[in-house]
Amino acid sequence: MGAERWIREFPNRLFLDKLCTIPLPITIPANAIFHRVVVAHDVSRRCREVLGGSGSLMLDSTLIGDAHLNMPFTIGQINPDKGYVHVFDDTTLDIVMNTLDTISARSSSFTPATACRRSARAAGGHRLPPSPRSPA
Repeated sequence: MGAERWIREFPNRLFLDKLCTIPLPITIPANAIFHRVVVAHDVSRRCREVLGGSGSLMLDSTLIGDAHLNMPFTIGQINPDKGYVHVFDDTTLDIVMNTLDTISARSSSFTPATACRRSARAAGGHRLPPSPRSPA
């Protein structure tokens, strides 16, 4: 069961401690917005070894589902039917955590980032020109 589904189905079973004795002191609204995030630890080292550069994964919004399996170090839309998943590697996670230092700044960055990533290719958060392989 994923975290989002758990939170939606069991909002009263969220705790601050591993012994589950201190309940989360907020109420999760029924219309809560969830930002799906994956952190790919240690991928930057391998990406730098193979491709050079910053070690950041490349984003290609034209890759849907398993299509990314044929494009090493490139991610796209994992499952568009279930919503966008933000994938951070060591490089981008460090940038986000050190640049966007409040929860408001971090959460507000997700919506524009989603639109940008769905409409353009990016490497390390930078827009790239369209590729001859597929439309931008």
